[in-house]
Amino acid sequence: MKLRTRLILAFLALSILPLGGIVLYSYASSLDAFQEAVHEESSVLADDMNRRLGGVREDLARRIQSLGDLDFDRMKRSEGDEDRLAYEIALRMGDAASFIEALELIPEAPEVAARELPQAPAPVAPAASVAPGVHEHEESVVVFLQGLAEVVGDPAQWGEGPHVIEGTVETSLALGEGVLEALAAQDPDNPELAEARRQIEMAREEARRDGSELGRAARRAALGIRAPEIERRISLRRSLSAEERKALEESRKQTKMVLGQDFDCDVALEGEEAGQLRAKLATDRLLQAILEHTRREQGEIPFAFDPDGRLYAASSQDEETLAGLALTPASVRSEGGVDDGWVVVTSEDPQSGMLLGIARPVRHSMEEIRRTAGRNFTYGLGLIGLALVGIVPLSGRMSREVSELTAGAERLAEGDLTARVQVRSKDELGRLAGTFNRMAGQLQKQRRRLVEEERNRREQEVRQTRLEAEHRRKTAELEEAREFQLSLLPRVLPELAGLEIAAHMRTATEVGGDYYDLRVDHGVLTAAVGDATGHGLRAGTMVTVLKSLFTGHAGGEDLDLFLVRANGTIKRMELGRVTMAMGLARFDGDRLEVALAGMPPILVHRMATGEVEELQVEGLPLGGLADGVYRSVDTRLAAGDTVLLLSDGLPELPSPAGDPFGYARCRAAFGEAAASGTPDEVVESLLAAAETWAEKETPADDMTFLVVRKG
Repeated sequence: MKLRTRLILAFLALSILPLGGIVLYSYASSLDAFQEAVHEESSVLADDMNRRLGGVREDLARRIQSLGDLDFDRMKRSEGDEDRLAYEIALRMGDAASFIEALELIPEAPEVAARELPQAPAPVAPAASVAPGVHEHEESVVVFLQGLAEVVGDPAQWGEGPHVIEGTVETSLALGEGVLEALAAQDPDNPELAEARRQIEMAREEARRDGSELGRAARRAALGIRAPEIERRISLRRSLSAEERKALEESRKQTKMVLGQDFDCDVALEGEEAGQLRAKLATDRLLQAILEHTRREQGEIPFAFDPDGRLYAASSQDEETLAGLALTPASVRSEGGVDDGWVVVTSEDPQSGMLLGIARPVRHSMEEIRRTAGRNFTYGLGLIGLALVGIVPLSGRMSREVSELTAGAERLAEGDLTARVQVRSKDELGRLAGTFNRMAGQLQKQRRRLVEEERNRREQEVRQTRLEAEHRRKTAELEEAREFQLSLLPRVLPELAGLEIAAHMRTATEVGGDYYDLRVDHGVLTAAVGDATGHGLRAGTMVTVLKSLFTGHAGGEDLDLFLVRANGTIKRMELGRVTMAMGLARFDGDRLEVALAGMPPILVHRMATGEVEELQVEGLPLGGLADGVYRSVDTRLAAGDTVLLLSDGLPELPSPAGDPFGYARCRAAFGEAAASGTPDEVVESLLAAAETWAEKETPADDMTFLVVRKG
């Protein structure tokens, strides 16, 4: 497959597939987010219905319990207090009175004779309810309140109405103003409302002058309005027939199933007789009121299921819609489920087991989400097609440049380092073509450089071979010189009565500059230790010259005269800048003669005192530019005294940190070893001290020790 075709296919794959994935993901995430939002909103509504059901249940129970302290036997009809019982019940029940179908008063002892409680009076006529002498505005307030009650009709619209009417004008008028506002919300253009407001203001002015008569009149008027309503909704009886008891029990079962509890209270009858006041509730109307007051801004349908599976709805139309969804208590328990374009959410009342739910239609919203996703995908395909029109010529140019690069690379691979390609653009392919041309030029330079390096390498190999041969030759010569130098040293140390002798020399290179020698003449031992400057062949030559001079002349003359004559001989040989430091010691009985030419002092350990003396005699190294002046010094040796002649190899031996061993450490190490050891042990101790100080590093200078002990 050609590169151009692969580029087009790759473009399509990398554009359409991600576009489809993004659209699908956007659709799925939008759908999930929408369903979750709908579920949350519906859950809030369902929980709110549940809370309202609980609030109604608690309010009913509290209000019915408050009836237990009423004195039903004493609240009989009497002059001026005909409506006392209905008023007290209305006062305590408030809005809840609209949900009570009957109040049954049942004695605990069935043998008690049945006595009918007095019936509530008929509504009080407006004219009869006004006391003589009351101001004309008082009568208008009474008529006004009665008219409001007839307009409102349903006592539930009075709110907390009756219990605020407690004999004062202000509370009565406040009730009237509340009802006026409710009416104004329903019919704001009603001209009678303005007149009613004017009447209330006039009545409030008159109440400031005489509130007591007006309050009594308003109270009687309000009770006259409410008493017939209480009478119609509440039936108080002390005896029940079997059928009535059965109906009451069925009603109690229905109430307990819907609200989860009974609604009754204990009361006291005449003669301290105990009884029970039971309430028969209109549960259907109660549930319908709760469902009707549920917010329905998005087409929600509130519903409820009792534990027996009966469905409740706010209207018959809602029941038909819910029946089409085939909802059951088992199906609606799957919270947040989407069933045929509906989101159904429920909230269960923990006390009664009632399921209060919200069914919200989402079909239209889901279809809109699908249409939006489809439009986005279509727009994306259009943009891809537009981009494809531009990528076709671009891919053709790219493939042409790649073909040229391929041909140039093949020529380069065949060895044609002159291959070049034409740079047609400044993009990546153009930079690649320029890089290819530079690479071909660098390969040409590299080839020339490799050829030159190969020639140089071969020449270097020839030179290296010659150097190795020369090195082997010189190494052989140096080895011969070293063997010759070592042959100059005494092979066997002399044995003299009363003297113990030990010697050691360690060279730093093949041919060292240190030298020691021993000569015995007529029982007199002459010892020499020398140190030529430098190492190698010149130093070895200087050692050879001194060996010859010492062997031929040192025995019969003074040590200082020998040094003078040796200095003159070496200067006449013109060995350049090579000089020779030399120390001489002559042992003649208990007499020790010492002469030095630039050597370290000779150390003498006194056995008697344990001290170490230094015998230092000034003198220049042999072979120097100036004529040397040399002299000798004498000292006496006692039995056990030890003499050390050494080169500067040990005092100047550096540690790894660069610190020299020093003459002080030499004296201390020599004194410690000579105090109890033989000359050989003294030499071994000094070598061990040197090795420890240098930490086993190879010394950079020769090291020589010559030890003589007086017996």
